[in-house]
Amino acid sequence: MEGRTGVGYETSISDYKGFIGLDVLEMRNFNGSVYIRVPFEMSDLTWMSDDTRVFLHIRYDDGFVAYLNGREVARANAPLGQPSWDSLARASHADSAASQFEAFDITDHQGVWVQGENVLAIHGLNVSLSSSDLLITPKIVASQRVQGVLPAEVLTYTQSIPLTQSAHLKARAFYQGEWSALTEAHYSMGRPPAPGDLALTEIHYHPTEPQQGEFVEILNMAQDTLVLDGVTLSDGLSFVFPPQSLLEPGQRVVVAQDPQSLRAAYPGILVYGPFVNHTQLSNGGERLSLLNASGDLLLGLKYGDEAPWPDSADGKGYSLVLRDPAAPGALNDPALWTASHALGGSPGVMDVNETRSTVSSDVDADGIPALGEAFHGTSDAEPQKVEEVFVIRSVIQSNPEPSIAWVMDVLHDPGATEILMDIEVSVDLKTWQSAGISFEKTSEVMADEGRVWLRHTLPPMQTLPSRQFFRLKYFHPR
Repeated sequence: MEGRTGVGYETSISDYKGFIGLDVLEMRNFNGSVYIRVPFEMSDLTWMSDDTRVFLHIRYDDGFVAYLNGREVARANAPLGQPSWDSLARASHADSAASQFEAFDITDHQGVWVQGENVLAIHGLNVSLSSSDLLITPKIVASQRVQGVLPAEVLTYTQSIPLTQSAHLKARAFYQGEWSALTEAHYSMGRPPAPGDLALTEIHYHPTEPQQGEFVEILNMAQDTLVLDGVTLSDGLSFVFPPQSLLEPGQRVVVAQDPQSLRAAYPGILVYGPFVNHTQLSNGGERLSLLNASGDLLLGLKYGDEAPWPDSADGKGYSLVLRDPAAPGALNDPALWTASHALGGSPGVMDVNETRSTVSSDVDADGIPALGEAFHGTSDAEPQKVEEVFVIRSVIQSNPEPSIAWVMDVLHDPGATEILMDIEVSVDLKTWQSAGISFEKTSEVMADEGRVWLRHTLPPMQTLPSRQFFRLKYFHPR
């Protein structure tokens, strides 16, 4: 095939379509490699000197190996050694990064240039056969180093530039009417993860749509921004986080078999993928490991598909959800896991059947902990008034004798099957005891959004303490 660069294909709405001059969509589901030759003429080599710098600028999704007149000059996300005709990229390259040119210094290879026709050959690599897109757009840029004393009007910066957040910086120099080659660098305001910083909180291993719905979810449990560059999912599936992968405190990232479909179904969540090396999650259970960039173990677990593991997560549309990411215990313990509240799971957000046993679990500071929000079917990101979920009133009765009864209405999401509630009572706000045995559930009344009001009634009493206080306690069954 012949055409103009860039070379690639795109199956969805994307900026890539504006970059593609030669469409190679027919390679999808057939081969993950594409060979590209870009011939060009060099009529004069006198411009090359010790002061010349040469860069290969390239947009790439997902990897490549570049050769200039037969010599390798640059590579990214390529397998070790010489790639074969059907090799795949070692890791994915995010669309946002692939849409920008990345510079590779090839100055040390000036000896391979020839006067006349030269050939830039590129082995383009996709991360999987079924990947939704591919892009290779190269260009070669040369510049001269500025020699001698700088003119007086040129400013020399001697102080560092303070950064308050992660940033991608680009810089170039302007001299005698010409701009130098663009140089750029990414600075991450974070640190690499350590054991205990990350939790694997959700596994959708056996969706109703084979492979397409598979994903795992990872939560940042630390108080710092974590740099995930080079962090690897291994054993059962294979994925390497690309450069510039950051995870904020409390943020969740999803690694999906089909990231494009997941982004469309759940807009706004952080999604990477797809899995590489033809891997997928096992329907029968397997071991999963998370390694840091040096290959050291951050966390590991082995999930299963037989009792006591939740049956509804095995091909019935639900995912496995870690009950409490902050709770101690080995992740291999089925008691720590439950099925998701909704079909398809809850990628990128806290599941109704999950809670975090931490002091900061009341994110919206409305006095209702995250576990209570899940029980009521409300959001811990939106403050609620207590009377919107818990109403208590006294009822005076005169027949057969004067007495007072307490009636309590509690808002409940019937889907929160893994969360229980108890009513506690106190006369001094210091000592609390359960009043659940005394309170009788008398009715259910439909509310909005599929929720119900649970009505509890305390049998009439002729005498009451001078004052009583009530509160709700939420907990997981053990």
